[in-house]
Amino acid sequence: MDQKKENTLSYEMEYILEGKESDQQNLEAVVKKLLLMRSGANYLYLLTDAGKQAEAETLAVSLSTAIALPVLTGLVKQAILVAWAFGEAVMDIRALLDGKTSCSDQDS
Repeated sequence: MDQKKENTLSYEMEYILEGKESDQQNLEAVVKKLLLMRSGANYLYLLTDAGKQAEAETLAVSLSTAIALPVLTGLVKQAILVAWAFGEAVMDIRALLDGKTSCSDQDS
């Protein structure tokens, strides 16, 4: 009976979702999916926030002008928004893995 206990996975919900052989593989697969979903949700939010759009536009104009290709401003802006959304998603997932309910939780 003890041998069966040793072979059980700690991340059972992750196993149900992914079906991998080890806890680490299951957790990694779930984290990747969460990161993708959070990045998408964050990007959609950034597309609706006029203030954040303006910040990204300002940075995009500056970068595009600095490399002497102002025609790329729109593309650079979208790249900035995608990177911003991904960065926020990473922070969200790190907070989740640390057991916090949100990034704004204070360290105890």
